[in-house]
This record gives sequence, C-alpha cells and structure tokens, in this order.
Amino acid sequence: MKKTQIFFLLFCQLGFNLLQSQTTVPSGSVSGTWQKLGSPYKVNGNIYITKGLKLTITEGVTVEFQGNYKLDAWGTIQVMGKANDTVVFTSKDKVAGWNGIYIHSQNSTTDSVIFNNTVFEYRGNQTSTAQSSVGSALSIDSSMRVRISNSVFRNNKGFPSSCARFIRTMSLIYGTSILNNKSYDQTQMAAGYSVSSGMSFLQCRTTFINCNIINNTTITTSYQYR
Repeated sequence: MKKTQIFFLLFCQLGFNLLQSQTTVPSGSVSGTWQKLGSPYKVNGNIYITKGLKLTITEGVTVEFQGNYKLDAWGTIQVMGKANDTVVFTSKDKVAGWNGIYIHSQNSTTDSVIFNNTVFEYRGNQTSTAQSSVGSALSIDSSMRVRISNSVFRNNKGFPSSCARFIRTMSLIYGTSILNNKSYDQTQMAAGYSVSSGMSFLQCRTTFINCNIINNTTITTSYQYR
C-alpha cells in the first residue's frame, strides 16, 4: 500500500512539472538549444542571434511571441521538427499577431538556415491596415543555403507577402503547405517587388518540390507605402 502511495505521488509530481514547464525569453541575444522540456518559449521582446552564434530548436517546441515582437538572425538558425512533433512559431494573441523572423546574410557553404517540420502561424495583425503589416512570417536576405521542408505557413498576414520573402537567396522548399494567408496588393507603391499572398522573390534561385498552395488571398488597399 505504501509503495502504491509513493508511486502515485511521484506520478502526480511528474504531471505537475510537465504542466508547469515553460521558458520566458526576454529581449536580447539568444543562442544554444531550445528543447521540448522547456516549451513553450514565451518571447517577451525582440530577440536576435548574433553573428557567429547558433540557435537550434528541436522537435516539439512552441515559440510563442507575447506581443508584436520579432526574431533577427545574423547567426545560424536550425529548426529541427519531426513529422509528428513539429516546431511552432505563433502568437499569444492570434488577432494582434507577432512580427516574424528576419534572416540576414547567411553565406555558408552548408545549410545554415534549416526549417524542418515547422509551423509559421498568425504573423501580422489580422485586423490591421497595410501601414502596420509590412513584413512576412519569414524574411531571408542574401543567404546561399536555405532549406525549408515539410512545413506549414498558415493564417499569416503581411506585405509584400504574408508567408515568406526572399531576396538574393538560394533555397530548396519541399513538402511545404501555404494555407489561408493574406497580403496587400501594393505593387504600384513598391516598384520592383512581386506581391503574393504566399511568397515573394527578388533575384533568387529557388526550387519547389511537392508543395501545396491553397486558399491564399490578396487585399487591395490605397495606403501609400514609402
């Protein structure tokens, strides 16, 4: 009987610890490894990866932005979700949204930017005008080795594209779904960019394999983007 009671208490304590596990991430530099044991990672300010440092996010992690915050990466980011245990970037407030991931100048000869089995959702204020929606869930500039696989972009909103924006980037995108996203039609206000409710590209080399693009829309606006 005593052994049964001890086992029950240990089981309850384990369950309580799992329910309580979370990590608060303040504004500033981030690096190292984020794991399921510390999930969800609640981001309370703009965060960044310094050049020369690396952030690895493993399967089962949820990164929840507590406001309109962003992640900038001058260093390496590798997100390693699994088929039944994805990594999710999301917002605490599904209406107000978060501000996206911005990757700068990754010119490694290996895959320095990796997103495997990753969900990007609720980027951008769902009720805003174009003026406050500039940006995408994922923006990558001047990066030579980018791989996005078996991932999902859903319910994002932005300009010039709501899901992903690539500039001077070489990337492989496969097994990825782009679903229910919205962007603003402002081609006449930002010459040189292609506007898409999914992804936009400028001077890129991109390969798509087995991707699904479903139910994405473009909203016309008269806002003057300068």
